[in-house]
Amino acid sequence: MALLVLLPGTVLLSDGAHPSLPLALQTVVVAHSGAALVRVLTAPKVRLVALGFWVFAYVWLGLAPLAQLACDTYPWGYRTGQATALTAVAVVELGLLAHSAGSAVAARRERRRTAGPLSSAPGTVELLLSRRLAPWRLLSLCGCALALGVVLIPRQPGGLAVWFTSRQALRESGLADGSDGAFLSALRHWSLSVPAFWALLGLLLVPCAPGGDRLLRALRRLLLPLLLALNAVVNNPVSTPRFWIGTVLLTLLFAVPRTNRPRAFRAVAAGLMATVLLAFPYSDYFRYSDREQLSVVSLTAQFTTNGDYDAFQQVQTGIDYAHERGLAPLDVLGPALFWVPRAVWPDKPEDTGIALARYAGYDFQNLSAPLWIESYLWAGPPAVAAVFFLLGAAGRRMDDVRHRLRDRAGTLAACLVPAFAFYQMVFLRGSLLGIVGPLTLLLAVPLLISAPAARASRAVTPALPAPPDRLAPIPHRRAPVTGPNPVPDRYDEPDQLRDQLRRLLCHRAAIALGVALGLLGGAALAFGRAPVYTSASEVLVRSTADPFGTVSVAADNQISMGTEQQIAAGASVAARAARTLGRPAGEAATLGKHLRITHRPKSQVLRFEFTDSSPRRAARGADAFAEAYLADRKVRNEAAAQRAGRSVEQQIQAVQQAKEQKNTGEAVQRALQTELDTLHRRMVDIKSRDTDGGYVVRHGAVPTRPAGPGRPALLALGGASGIALGILLAWLCSALDTRVRSAGDVRAALRTPVLGLLPAEPGDEPGGEPGLLKVGHRGGDRAESHRALAYRLHRTGSSGGPGGILVVAPRRDAATEEIAVNLAAALTECGREVQLVDADTDTPPVTARLPLLPDEARPSGQPALPEGSRLVDAGTAGHFACRAGDGTGTVHRLPAASKARTTVVLARPLLEHADALSAAQRVDGVLLVAGLGTTRREDLRRAAELIDCSGGTLLGAVLDGDRRPDRLRSALAALRSRTARRPATTPPDSPVVTLPAQDETLTAARR
Repeated sequence: MALLVLLPGTVLLSDGAHPSLPLALQTVVVAHSGAALVRVLTAPKVRLVALGFWVFAYVWLGLAPLAQLACDTYPWGYRTGQATALTAVAVVELGLLAHSAGSAVAARRERRRTAGPLSSAPGTVELLLSRRLAPWRLLSLCGCALALGVVLIPRQPGGLAVWFTSRQALRESGLADGSDGAFLSALRHWSLSVPAFWALLGLLLVPCAPGGDRLLRALRRLLLPLLLALNAVVNNPVSTPRFWIGTVLLTLLFAVPRTNRPRAFRAVAAGLMATVLLAFPYSDYFRYSDREQLSVVSLTAQFTTNGDYDAFQQVQTGIDYAHERGLAPLDVLGPALFWVPRAVWPDKPEDTGIALARYAGYDFQNLSAPLWIESYLWAGPPAVAAVFFLLGAAGRRMDDVRHRLRDRAGTLAACLVPAFAFYQMVFLRGSLLGIVGPLTLLLAVPLLISAPAARASRAVTPALPAPPDRLAPIPHRRAPVTGPNPVPDRYDEPDQLRDQLRRLLCHRAAIALGVALGLLGGAALAFGRAPVYTSASEVLVRSTADPFGTVSVAADNQISMGTEQQIAAGASVAARAARTLGRPAGEAATLGKHLRITHRPKSQVLRFEFTDSSPRRAARGADAFAEAYLADRKVRNEAAAQRAGRSVEQQIQAVQQAKEQKNTGEAVQRALQTELDTLHRRMVDIKSRDTDGGYVVRHGAVPTRPAGPGRPALLALGGASGIALGILLAWLCSALDTRVRSAGDVRAALRTPVLGLLPAEPGDEPGGEPGLLKVGHRGGDRAESHRALAYRLHRTGSSGGPGGILVVAPRRDAATEEIAVNLAAALTECGREVQLVDADTDTPPVTARLPLLPDEARPSGQPALPEGSRLVDAGTAGHFACRAGDGTGTVHRLPAASKARTTVVLARPLLEHADALSAAQRVDGVLLVAGLGTTRREDLRRAAELIDCSGGTLLGAVLDGDRRPDRLRSALAALRSRTARRPATTPPDSPVVTLPAQDETLTAARR
């Protein structure tokens, strides 16, 4: 009742209200936004993003326009007609309808997702919001925020006290002033506020293991008071913008779990509405140093006179602006490329709020530009509908994901969604070009201090006991958490960072391409374009606002600097400047494109900046425009003086005619004479008045260096942009790459451990030293890796050792034969009797590439070999039997499992032939071979599913190192092998077995 009846009725029943067609349509907007806000407040779910949107829509584009249309009174001086007002109301309602439609579509998809029998894969928004705060990164942010505070706050002119004076004092002290360094000053201000806020919020929300993580708890107790003190300085209500301090306080409030319950949420929302309606208009008390006494006025008076509620008026101004100058679809690139400096992009779109203020002739240009008019200026009503449809769908999706993840501590859903929900009021109010920078920083910081949920914590899942006659699968030490209480693992995060860096460095070509493109772009800007020079002249503008009738009025109140700026940029001044420069009149418009006119707030100085390819022409152009402007003002002042003089002369003639009449009395004659003397004195003042429009206080100097960044700066900027582009391309390639890049990828795809990782060696590359058998014949890391794999399998099996092992790859891989042969040799070295069965009928028999012993050289006393087998000489490892395939399906006649003999089966690729599935049923375990950088994750998942469906046991995977040629590494290895002098060594009498290294992924729960 209060939202739909009481508040709109209070506005409509105010004095001076009169009906109109735009007012009638505006009541529909109020009803729509009010009903949507009521629905958000009464819903069983807590929807913060929807609350922030509909609060802004109801107050700034509902009640405020209702009061302005009813009273026909607006905060600023620009006025439009009824048709423009009606169009503005229609544009606002179109955006609200599109937002409601997008929210409804997203809600319908969410209901389908939750009602389905199977849970679907998480989307991009859910994956993003399910990221968890990472302690190491959060502590780094805390240190960075404190370091910035220690460095920047003491260097602030005025000291610490200026932060508690006013926003105006902070600007005037140099941190956020309106000078040429305003961008860097604003960047310093946000670099203090945003990291300090996220560091404090992260420390409050980061989960800690009960009874553990003592280091994190101690650092948390130490950092919390420091961050509270830092936020009290840089995020205090005195010197901080109101929308930002509201975002900070509400986000911290909703970090408390109790406020996320529906009843508490309604109470907080009611308090928010009361604050916005009653306290927000007076919260700019600390904005200026010279504070005025607060005067409490009605709600309608606030809506119609306070510039904070100018959103609807700016929409009307923007519609007139679009009708006069047309739509600009390319302006959408401005917010997206906000980081590109204007020196590099001279035609960069202007801030919409500033453009509308100049169009309306305002002196004060810090005005809003709501998202409705921003999108309307891009492509009209279709752009408004598309933008708000996507915004509604994204907002509903974020609310639903936050509700689903509400019981998970430390996720981005608990901290990022509230921050965006309330800061979106600034995003909706605009303008985008000024908001997108802080918004990007606000969203980027939590992404940098968080990690994917699947990697944030790990726990051990116990493996099921295996039958005694089967080879037990090795337990996976990094199995994902299946219970409701995951155990955080602080030792896992450096591994994640290293893994992410390795993934990016796998795509070195993309990084090199990005760097090359950036350097080429910087070189093109540095050497391809002609240098331009900028010279500036400054003019002090004298007051000309009714100089002959003004009494005791300050000069700065008589001059509209915005109007003077528009006049200086007009065609008449450009034509005068063209004549001064000796240019034809047709080039006046071209000269105006090289001119930029600015003025500082609360200043009567106009700055003329002229850009040209010649330094002297730039200085002459700046002086010419300054003199042309003064000449134009002088002509206008003289014309005003002539008009005033003619008016006084007419009055003098009228008084003289009245005085010549003889029937007037003496008193009347004296009064007429007094009036005549006054008019003569006024005429003398008019003729003696100085009609100069101002003075040139600074002439244009000949510039000595080109404007904008120089060649070194452009090259450095190109290099930095190239690095960023290369990292982005590498990240895209990594995201789209389906190949295995690390052991973690194999573990995630198979849910089994990686039993061995074979390093790449120069001899293993194409063109290197041939030979499959390395164990017993050759040394090196690769041979020792084969021994470690065999020892791990030997220790995992029953007391008699492993039985039958199938070595297979999803696709054709050259390392499969090598792993099978060397596994057989290493198991022989462990004291086992081994038989290698070559069941791959698509390749030449493996016996043709192995050192075979002749039958007469077979040691005496050795048992008879199985039928069709040959004896392989494994060097110091011993001898093992090898049975080659005969092309008739050997895999179907595998020898029976024996406790005295281990059978290693080499089969055709699993996904290319069904022989391996038949063999998987007859062996004790399957060893899957994957190639680093060659095998695809989808192939691994399919192979694991097929092995499981066939009844086989997947022991684990063996990851073969990158076997792509590395010519530099090969050359260095060959050089070392030639120059190194190693003493001769004799092979050991007993086998050497290298123990496997301890698993670095051991979690805190495992320990």
